[in-house]
Amino acid sequence: MRVKAILNRDGGTLKTADTAALAALFTEAFTGAGHRIEVRIVSGKGLKDALEDAVSDEDCDAVVVGGGDGSVSLAASLCWKAGKILGVLPAGTMNLFARSLHMPLRLEDAIAALAVAETREADICTVNDHAFVHQVSVGVQPRMVELRKAIPYQSRLGKIRASIRAAVKAILRPPTFRARLKAGAAESVHAYSILAVSNNVYADGRLPFAERIDGGTLGVYASPPLSPLMNLKLARDFLLRRWTSNEHFLSQSGDRVEIHILSKVKGRKISVDGELLPLPQSLDIRLHGRALKVLVPVALAEAAPAAGPASAEKAGSVVG
Repeated sequence: MRVKAILNRDGGTLKTADTAALAALFTEAFTGAGHRIEVRIVSGKGLKDALEDAVSDEDCDAVVVGGGDGSVSLAASLCWKAGKILGVLPAGTMNLFARSLHMPLRLEDAIAALAVAETREADICTVNDHAFVHQVSVGVQPRMVELRKAIPYQSRLGKIRASIRAAVKAILRPPTFRARLKAGAAESVHAYSILAVSNNVYADGRLPFAERIDGGTLGVYASPPLSPLMNLKLARDFLLRRWTSNEHFLSQSGDRVEIHILSKVKGRKISVDGELLPLPQSLDIRLHGRALKVLVPVALAEAAPAAGPASAEKAGSVVG
């Protein structure tokens, strides 16, 4: 297999990592496994151009991206459109899609796993034709990202602490908006503070990421505006990773979700895989089943479940 690895030196753990040593590890591991590999180390500003060059190369079979969830989302979109295989080096803060792929989180272990990985088909989603692999969110999460950007930090641990502080602030004083939500045949209008749609369904007891990459279902998560006490309880449940069990955090699933924001959107943001974009008035969110080719550790490939959508536990009904 002919592989190009693009490492974003400005992303997550790569800021403080020895990227030259990592490049050498890539070369040793991949050539040892019988592949041809080219490694490029680029700045965050140069990432898009480097990825576009990689996916446009007819001699390239797979692109491995090293960076955070935003870098991975960009690479996934380009690989999907170009029909290339995506590999993920989990070099960000949360590495949520990498966790769904069951990639080892230690960089050296991840490189070794990628060198002998198998190719699987994963679901990818779009919101108004903008691709994402993890989640799109309106309300609290975009506000949390804005607040976190205002908190200085110098390390991955510092970013985690800043994220927790920002999350608590955003949940205790959440933005509110009205929206019409349509999922399947159900449609309703409600006020919300949190409205998020994920690529496959999350589970309690861990960080919010999907266990399956090909479940064929969108997760829809919502919370109405709450009292300060109820918001505090929701913040606690988020920190304890019991967020889907909270009685005010509702969920359901489907393969297409349409959202029309009934409040003013000027100046508001939407979070797409952690990246902030202007909030459109209408959102058309679709899942494209098994449309993205990805590299997964051999153990996951061997344990792949039979075809068919994953069942989803419902904490309540978002619409209706």
